[in-house]
Amino acid sequence: MKKSTKLFFKLHGWRNIPNFLHGYICARFVKHYIAFLRWASDAGEGKQGYGRVAKYFEERYHSKVLVKKDAEKIIRLDFPVEVKNPERVIPFEIANRIVIENPGSIVAIRCPCRETMGEGACTPREVCLVIGSPYTDFVLEHGTSGARALTRTEALNVLARAESLGWVHTAWFKDAMGGRFYAICNCCSCCCMGIKAMRDSDFSNRYLLPSGYVASVDTDACDACGLCFESCSFEAIEMNGAAAVDKDRCFGCGVCGSRCSADAIVLSLDPSKGVPMDLDAI
Repeated sequence: MKKSTKLFFKLHGWRNIPNFLHGYICARFVKHYIAFLRWASDAGEGKQGYGRVAKYFEERYHSKVLVKKDAEKIIRLDFPVEVKNPERVIPFEIANRIVIENPGSIVAIRCPCRETMGEGACTPREVCLVIGSPYTDFVLEHGTSGARALTRTEALNVLARAESLGWVHTAWFKDAMGGRFYAICNCCSCCCMGIKAMRDSDFSNRYLLPSGYVASVDTDACDACGLCFESCSFEAIEMNGAAAVDKDRCFGCGVCGSRCSADAIVLSLDPSKGVPMDLDAI
C-alpha cells in the first residue's frame, strides 16, 4: 500500500471503510468517477432509478462559491487551519469541516468535468487545485489526472486566469474526503457538473452555496454593454436598459463585477446568503 493511501485510510479509520473506498475511487479515478455521474445524471432524465443514483452521489458533494480575494487567502495560507463552527459557512449535516493541513501543499489536476466533455470543453483544463494533506500526497503519488505540484504564485496565477475567463471560484467538500474541504475548482456553467445539476433543476437543488455576498448595479454608471449578462453562470442578470441583478438568484461570485468595463457592479455582504469563507473572519 502506498504511503499516501495509508494516510488517506487514516483520515477515515476502520469504522468508515465504505467512505475510504468511495474516496479512494473518487481521488484515484476522478475522471471516470465524474464520467459515471454525468452518465447517471443524463440517463436519469425520465428514469427514476438512474436519477436516484446520480442524486445520491451528487449530494455527497457540497460547494461554497468563493470571491477571488477569499480564494487567494486560502492559497496564501501558511499555517494549519481548523474551523470550529463551519456550519455558519457550510450549513450541511455532512462534508462541512474546514480543516487544512500542510496548506503550502498545492497540486493542480486536470478538471474532470471538462475532461469528460471531450474536445469541446473549455480550456485551460489544469484548473482544479487540490489543497493540503493527505489529498495532495495522494493525487501526486497516484498521478491522478496529471497531478502537478504548484507554488503559491503559480496557484494564484491559475485563479487570475480563471477570473479573466469569467469562471466561478468554488471550494469543495465531500464526505468521502473525510467530510471536509479539499479543493478549489474554477467552474463554468457549460462544463461544471455542480452548476449543471442546479441549472437542470431550475436552481431548486443547491449543490453550491452562495459566497455570502450579493451583487448590485449602479444604474447611472452602467453602460448596458451586456458583458455581465453573458458571463453570469446563475442567470441572475437581466438587461432592462441598464443591468439589473435578481438577488434571489445571485450567488455573489463577483464575475459580473470583474467583467464590468464601467466598474458599475459591486459586491456587498448579505446575511441571507450565509457567511463568506473568509479565513480571516472565521
